[in-house]
Amino acid sequence: ISVINKFFLPNLKQGGLGFTHKFSGTDVLGMALQFDGSANLKQNTIALAYAKKINEKFNAGISIIYLNTFEQTMGSKNNILGKAGIMFQPTRSFLIGASVYNPFATKLSVLTKERIPTYFTSGTCYKLSKQVRVYAEYKLGMKDVHTLKLGLSYEPKPGIIVYAGYRN
Repeated sequence: ISVINKFFLPNLKQGGLGFTHKFSGTDVLGMALQFDGSANLKQNTIALAYAKKINEKFNAGISIIYLNTFEQTMGSKNNILGKAGIMFQPTRSFLIGASVYNPFATKLSVLTKERIPTYFTSGTCYKLSKQVRVYAEYKLGMKDVHTLKLGLSYEPKPGIIVYAGYRN
């Protein structure tokens, strides 16, 4: 559960709620609700996800996403999107993952040619020690949009974690 009030502006809020349920040794079902925006532009999302542990080193998952977008001049628009991902763990301390969001480039509105972006994301996590982990993520969009994120976490005591990161 999270609620964020950005820049202390009363009408610019973001929040969400999520849960998962493991219903067998290899299958997990999840659901997430998220809202963000202001009075002029806001998005509400409901996602239903399923993940399966294929074997000890490989996991895969899919999700169906309902997206409601409201923009003051356009009105309200509803879309169904998808996301699929895989995760591979070659060693106990190294994880590699990849996902695709909205692979069919769903149209935002019938009135325009604007589409909801498709993103390909890949990332890795390396556990240097019991307390230190290094993260890297690369996000690539269809229109030359790319983002690199680097992160470091340190857990001096169980339950106390300090994060540092960089994003271009």
